[in-house]
Amino acid sequence: MTTHPLLVVRVDIAPALETEWNQWYDQVHLPEILKVAGFLSGRRYRSVEGTPKYMTLYELEGVQAYYSEAFNKAKGWGKFLSQISNKSLNVYEPLPPDH
Repeated sequence: MTTHPLLVVRVDIAPALETEWNQWYDQVHLPEILKVAGFLSGRRYRSVEGTPKYMTLYELEGVQAYYSEAFNKAKGWGKFLSQISNKSLNVYEPLPPDH
């Protein structure tokens, strides 16, 4: 298990745009985000059932990566923004052993 903070991004996308969305996310968006200092890795997931349908987990070097100017410039949904619903972005820190 990682000891780094995680950024959890969850969204639904209009069904008519899913193929284009997934291609853009995998080939453009995810690589751009992973170029941001402090973003160590990222992996996408699809819900077995329920919503939001898509989730991406990013492993962060530290919470400050989420608040960085570089991430603020790289994030965004471009032309898909109006077709996204159930969006949530949350940063989670690992609990200490004695929580």
